[in-house]
Amino acid sequence: MSELEKIRKEWSTEGLSTLETEKNLQVLKKVYIGQNIRSEGILKSDFEAQKTQISNLIKKGLITENKWYRHELYLTTERGSKIAREYLEKELKIKAESLSHVVDDLPPNLLRFLLFDYFAKSLSFPCVNEYFLDWRGILFKDSRVIIAKNKILSGLEKLDLCVKTFNYVSTRGGELRDMHFVISPEIQEKLLTLQPALNTGLEDPFKKNCIIFQFLTEKVAPSIKSLENINSNCPLYQEMVNSYRQKYWDALETLNLTEEDVKPIINELAKKGITSEYKGLLSSEWLPFEIKDEIGYRVALKEILIDPVLFHLCKESTKMKLEEKREVERKIPPGLISKEERLAFFDELGDFETKLRNFIASKLGKNLDQCKDKELIEKLKKRKIEDQAIGLPGEPLINYATFDEYATLICSHWDSFKKYFMEENEVRISLKWINALSRRPLAHFRTLTKFMIERSREEIKKILQKIEDKNDVPTEVSENANLHREIRS
Repeated sequence: MSELEKIRKEWSTEGLSTLETEKNLQVLKKVYIGQNIRSEGILKSDFEAQKTQISNLIKKGLITENKWYRHELYLTTERGSKIAREYLEKELKIKAESLSHVVDDLPPNLLRFLLFDYFAKSLSFPCVNEYFLDWRGILFKDSRVIIAKNKILSGLEKLDLCVKTFNYVSTRGGELRDMHFVISPEIQEKLLTLQPALNTGLEDPFKKNCIIFQFLTEKVAPSIKSLENINSNCPLYQEMVNSYRQKYWDALETLNLTEEDVKPIINELAKKGITSEYKGLLSSEWLPFEIKDEIGYRVALKEILIDPVLFHLCKESTKMKLEEKREVERKIPPGLISKEERLAFFDELGDFETKLRNFIASKLGKNLDQCKDKELIEKLKKRKIEDQAIGLPGEPLINYATFDEYATLICSHWDSFKKYFMEENEVRISLKWINALSRRPLAHFRTLTKFMIERSREEIKKILQKIEDKNDVPTEVSENANLHREIRS
């Protein structure tokens, strides 16, 4: 019997219900995940609303209390961690499909970068924008990268696969810092294996671009600027230049760069008057190069080095999108339809309804001036007033009618329409079928099958053949109101 099964049995023997046991395990999972914020544990204040569950977990020796400076904390014990891992791994299996949707629609190169150059590097991630000390910093200044990162974190939060908690430090006896999203090693591993085709981070040539940008903006530019206002005849000037040249060389080695990586870029900027030509480290009396236009320098470097990387990250993969579409189609159960088929039929139905409204308006007027059913007219006018009251523009009255009311308008004015149909039931039955089989399911986001679509198409075809054989049907009624009143259908 596993530790998870044992603890369930223990709580059941003690009289706890299945729901109470589940609440205990959910809180244990939260402690287990959230304690990855720091090795000292997760803040006790995060569990004010779960005191009963915390008490149960402490009694069973699954969590323990800790104190670090003024912070009061919780940590899982060895047994608690074992149970939490087993519980979490079961959840990950159950939620596998939902978890895969968290990264849906993200460009594959961007996903590769986020998974292996961001989520693989840590278990805690600031809720606000963070500061990077390495080459990734410039990429996380792009809104598309931030939005994609937040999409993944928000998706994990909705699935209860991450915990939001405050980071904390020892400063001044213990201070709270920014709120973080926190995950566990098991969740991290699951993220990294969501798409087996992606197994490494940003490709080396693009990564090198970012490293060169970091070197030229963060390592080089500040030092050059600090020497700008110093007279070259100053006795200490040469000493400062030599000191800078040493730092420049050290930074190249630390970042695994050479002067040959830098020289072509600087010479390209020199042609634009942004820098001097590259003199290099062998020019012992001078700086390797000078910056003449500080703003232009940074803008040009971003265009040359970073914009190609961002384009690479955010471009869509046509091949992968096609493969994903085929995979989705393979998973659709027999008889059901894909999203693309649903949207295509939505357009067909909208086109049919517009033609039907135009047909009725050709006999009764687009504001139904010739309609004899005063009660129906009042009902449609009321709907129009309701729309206008909340700021929507007014539509012709015919646009406020439902499918059932289209049939009523035609059959109650049969003299105007009888030359198009054999009998009234021909209209009533066809519209009833279309309404029940497809229009209502579409309007209310219910299941729509291939049979329902095909059957509706048969009835739509019947009516269109009747009304399109004549040449007296105008097309002036607004098409704005396709499926205009779904909630009334």
